[in-house]
Amino acid sequence: MVCLVVPDNSRVYALPLSAFPDTFSDDLEGYLRHLAGHDLFAATARRPMSPTTLRDRKIQLLELASALVHSGREPASIRTLATSWRSMRPSRR
Repeated sequence: MVCLVVPDNSRVYALPLSAFPDTFSDDLEGYLRHLAGHDLFAATARRPMSPTTLRDRKIQLLELASALVHSGREPASIRTLATSWRSMRPSRR
């Protein structure tokens, strides 16, 4: 019997959620709950996203925050999603 080994060429850019402060984790989970439609009384209530879309959005946001870390930012300084967005905006001249 021949046993073939398939190499894992996948790239993981996102750091684990545990690499970031609890405030970032709480903010991310709250945002995902909002997108899932769990807050029926929210002023910005919208049609709930599917579980697959929510999973993908979580990965995208973790990749965004991880890109900041890979560019030299300390994970502890990324306390909220807003911190991430402000850091990614181009500066105005």
